[in-house]
Amino acid sequence: MFYISPNAGEDLKPLSQIVSSGEAARVMLALKKALTKVDPIGTLIFDEIDAQIGGRLGTITGKKLKELSKHRQLILITHLPQIASFADKHFKVIKDVKNQHTNTKIILLSHEQKIEELAKMMSGEEKSNIALTHAKDMLKSANL
Repeated sequence: MFYISPNAGEDLKPLSQIVSSGEAARVMLALKKALTKVDPIGTLIFDEIDAQIGGRLGTITGKKLKELSKHRQLILITHLPQIASFADKHFKVIKDVKNQHTNTKIILLSHEQKIEELAKMMSGEEKSNIALTHAKDMLKSANL
């Protein structure tokens, strides 16, 4: 059994009993980052690592993922622009239904499309000029 205390001053408790799926993904990120030099797995997949976190923690998580990506290939599914802004490549997954069948397309986004998608993540389908400006700033900050 794996014990953890995710908050200062709290007693150790079984991980399986106290963490949400988002916390479990972040614990895995911390372990993978700590074990980078001895872990032979070359590709890591994180699904919904942004669950139950906001912008400030999203930026911190994005930075840690970026650091880990220097040593591993990461595939990440996120809905938080603070995390997405750190990616080297962005893909958009599009699903549509034709003749009662779902078709899925995965499209590599250009730099301009990245900006638009980050803006949509912040403001919805009707992206605003403020969201576009913020998306550009996020990408610039994340890639310094």
